Amino acid sequence: MRIAVPQTNAEFDAVRTLCWEYRDYLLTFPSPEVDYVRKAYSETAYTAMMEVLATEHSPPHGGCVLAMQDETPMGCGMFHTLEPGTAELKRIYVRPDARGTGLGRDITQALIDHCRATGFSRILMDTSRRQVPAYRLYLSMGFEERGPYQPIPDEMVEKMYFFEMTL
Repeated sequence: MRIAVPQTNAEFDAVRTLCWEYRDYLLTFPSPEVDYVRKAYSETAYTAMMEVLATEHSPPHGGCVLAMQDETPMGCGMFHTLEPGTAELKRIYVRPDARGTGLGRDITQALIDHCRATGFSRILMDTSRRQVPAYRLYLSMGFEERGPYQPIPDEMVEKMYFFEMTL
């Protein structure tokens, strides 16, 4: 497995494909999570996010990694600037056939390293409470639980974990 920063249009297209798979995965959650996903990541809004992915998640405002097995994309992750010195990790996704291999840890570590090298002093992130393996992974990597760091509907606060890491 190779983890690299996407450079070409084809590599960013692979990241976009993985991001759409991630959205499809989130749409399998029950209410109220799926309702929130449909609202926050409507097809129109998600399409718009994917169109600016290469600029939104590239230096100096962010970063992105793509995990490949030979020529097959297997996972991705990205970050963007929330405020000066603070990055937010987004869309860390590993295809089902690569889960349990340590790839999620490798992607997350690559993002942490990239944030640190880029000069960020803090990382924020969140995940659904349904994603228990992700929750355990983030705690094992040194993230600490915290409250919401952005406005979020009250009914979703209890459905999510929020994390912070000081670099």
